[in-house]
Amino acid sequence: MNKVFVVGLDGVGFPVIDPWIAAGELPHLREYVQAGTIGELRSVIPPLTGPAWSSFQTGVNPGKHGIFGWTKQKPGGYGFRVVDSRDIAVPTVWELASAQGRKVISIGIPVTYPPRVVNGVIVPGMLTPRSDPAPTYPKAAYAELRRAAPGYRFFPECAHRFTVRAKVEELLTSARGRAAAARYFMTNHDWDLFVLHLQTTDKAQHDLWGMVRNGVDPVLTVFREVDRLVGELVETARGMGATVVFISDHGMGPEEYTFSVNTWLWQEGYLQLRGGLGGRLKRAMFRAGFTQRRLMSLGLALYPFAYRLGLANSFVDAVGDSVIARAIGALFLSFSDIDWSRTRAYSRADIGHVIVNLRGREPHGIVPEAERDSLVDELIEGLNSVVNPDTGEPLLGEAYRREEVYSGPH
Repeated sequence: MNKVFVVGLDGVGFPVIDPWIAAGELPHLREYVQAGTIGELRSVIPPLTGPAWSSFQTGVNPGKHGIFGWTKQKPGGYGFRVVDSRDIAVPTVWELASAQGRKVISIGIPVTYPPRVVNGVIVPGMLTPRSDPAPTYPKAAYAELRRAAPGYRFFPECAHRFTVRAKVEELLTSARGRAAAARYFMTNHDWDLFVLHLQTTDKAQHDLWGMVRNGVDPVLTVFREVDRLVGELVETARGMGATVVFISDHGMGPEEYTFSVNTWLWQEGYLQLRGGLGGRLKRAMFRAGFTQRRLMSLGLALYPFAYRLGLANSFVDAVGDSVIARAIGALFLSFSDIDWSRTRAYSRADIGHVIVNLRGREPHGIVPEAERDSLVDELIEGLNSVVNPDTGEPLLGEAYRREEVYSGPH
């Protein structure tokens, strides 16, 4: 059996890289595109890193593996926690290959922490907590990782840097660390399936999109280095007789409009807020424009200071229960302000899912089972009728029933 080397370039779509490939900016990717077979695939719904890479690991849709976003609702309440590999409800490709006697190596794939027991090595990526002193499988691989790739980052954070140049350098260091780790394990361990995930391509676009200065595009700077690093690794893998596959989880583009699902649900009466002085003050602030979204630019500006003070350390802080998250919840409208006894539908993270507050399923559900279908139809009709205030055209792509896009128990 030939070896298989899979390179995951997070957040990379053809609309972004095609012009750079045509201009000769990414010579290695250009070679692979010209010599290989390419095609566009539809991502999962929603097209997010966590659900998409969980589908890659398992070969099934979110309805079967159980990862729909970055968080999962806690039992007995409406609070949530950050997901991890224990929430993936089915076997992964690493386990399936291991069961057939194949040796596997996984470097940096999101939602692989805590790593499962495999016939090989797992070095996790995004959502790996800082608290684990040896988060790899096997544990001994962590010492190897630190010797071979001291610059390895489980998540390529760069928001804590003040300047564009410093952010770029942070991302380049992260990419080089991933490549060094891959090179070491590729050449020092036996393997049949090797998967490398590069988060820097996604992070560069999230944090540096549109920041062209003096004709220099920082996103392209990062992509050039990724192209060089990948070229070296592919050459090594080919020398070992490997078949090489490139994949991505979703594409990327400019953000022109933002639609808050929970705000719409509130305005349409499906979601109700608590009374009281605190709630009234928050609603007044919201109507005056003091929203979490509007003040995000201020938060990004203050993030480097929060990072240095130890108030924020990673992406997990942005989606989990951190000091900053609790402060935001205290100052702005949040889940703690929802009156569940009068709320018929809500969205957990404004990523597209609308959840019916169903009686008997939700902790304080009020919608009878007999009314669920009609409520879902009503919500779909309402969401599909939302228009762009500037153009009058439909704002959203399409609203679907769960069973139209998912199959499985989740």
